[in-house]
Amino acid sequence: MRGTWVKKGLVVLVFLLFIATGIIPSSGQEGNEKPSLPTSAGKTIYVDDNNINGPWDGTLSHPFRTIQDGLNNSQNGDTVYVFKGVYDHAYVYHTVNLIGEDKENTVILHDSGIESEKVNISGFTLKGRDDALYVGSEQCVISDNIIEGYYFGIDAVHNCTIKNNKIKNNGDGIRSYGHNNISNNIFINNTDGIWFDTGGGDSVCYNNFSKNKDHALIMYTSSNMIYRNNFILNKNGIIIVDGINNTISENNFIFNVINAGFSTIISLPLLSQLQVKHKNVFDNNYWSRYKQFGSKLIYGNIVLLFYIPLGHYFLPIPIPLPWINFDRHPAKKPFHILGMI
Repeated sequence: MRGTWVKKGLVVLVFLLFIATGIIPSSGQEGNEKPSLPTSAGKTIYVDDNNINGPWDGTLSHPFRTIQDGLNNSQNGDTVYVFKGVYDHAYVYHTVNLIGEDKENTVILHDSGIESEKVNISGFTLKGRDDALYVGSEQCVISDNIIEGYYFGIDAVHNCTIKNNKIKNNGDGIRSYGHNNISNNIFINNTDGIWFDTGGGDSVCYNNFSKNKDHALIMYTSSNMIYRNNFILNKNGIIIVDGINNTISENNFIFNVINAGFSTIISLPLLSQLQVKHKNVFDNNYWSRYKQFGSKLIYGNIVLLFYIPLGHYFLPIPIPLPWINFDRHPAKKPFHILGMI
């Protein structure tokens, strides 16, 4: 068994040299470079589920058997390096780099979570029954993983970077709490690709959304930038629910049942809200079924909300009215976005 770990040690040594020098191979794709592995100022702790009989001290010769043991024995700045295998869960309470040897074959079966800022996680298949990965802290980087959950793939994420992941077969691929940078991911066969729950201010660029069963994106928030994504064969591409100041530009909308739509709630008698709340910009997107000239109409509705006194309460009475927005400069051909499904 020691000979096996010596061979693994050579692989890890090369990995650590790349970290130390900052020389990480690039994929060469436009906007889709393979992210540099994090530089570790601390020690490296090793985990291998093949070390059944011990001893276990986190060294290359005697790696811990579980990821949690490796994390529990880490400190801020450490790297926890996990060899291929099947593991239970990972709850991160320090600022560490959690690195899997091979994302196809380094599997975390149950719900995991991050409770410390500036954590980097890459190289895993993350699965879960509720949340494949709950993110309770900011400034984390989640990259180069396969993410499958029952309810949420990545949940409650705020002010983090999510890139180069394959996010599939979830209820919601990502539930965003705002101010995230989400790029170069594949979202496929989720109920919703991304659910913008609270916060707003997300940047969503160079992603592929395909075959998501309800929405590719559903937005309840404002001031999001949606740029250069592919929306292909989803039930709904983008649906905006009461959000404003969202910018949707230079995306490809191809053969979705509904490419884009919106719903805006206006509480009467505040009709002055109408001009304020209806400011979402669609510009220069490609629409697969649009072959005409001039602006592309985007259909939605305005919901006028009356309140009728009912004892000590007010009963809301919604009255939906059809409404339209425009893409005034629709693209005549699809944008070349590398990684198109």
